Amino acid sequence: MIRVHGFCDKDGYGFTKYIIKKYNFGDNIPLIIHNDNSPGIKSLLFDVKKKTNPNFLILLNFEGTIDDKFLEKKIFLNNEKMDLKLYSLQEKYGNCYLYKKND
Repeated sequence: MIRVHGFCDKDGYGFTKYIIKKYNFGDNIPLIIHNDNSPGIKSLLFDVKKKTNPNFLILLNFEGTIDDKFLEKKIFLNNEKMDLKLYSLQEKYGNCYLYKKND
């Protein structure tokens, strides 16, 4: 799977799988955001009927640094804008990141 879908390249399958095992999200899956037009890997890793947990964000294929300009992007979940400045970095590998919403 990693050869086809990449670790932290292509679809970010390996990084996402690593994060899932480490953090054990249970029935709530993290929001996965790709920086390209990839159809994504959510259905390869999760039961798509599970609820998305907006407290965790997996960002895939974001080259460079995550800065204020990125944090101002408009990302919506269920028609509600998410404020990415409310999140802190938990994990980074290459151009893949896991953010957790601050308490």
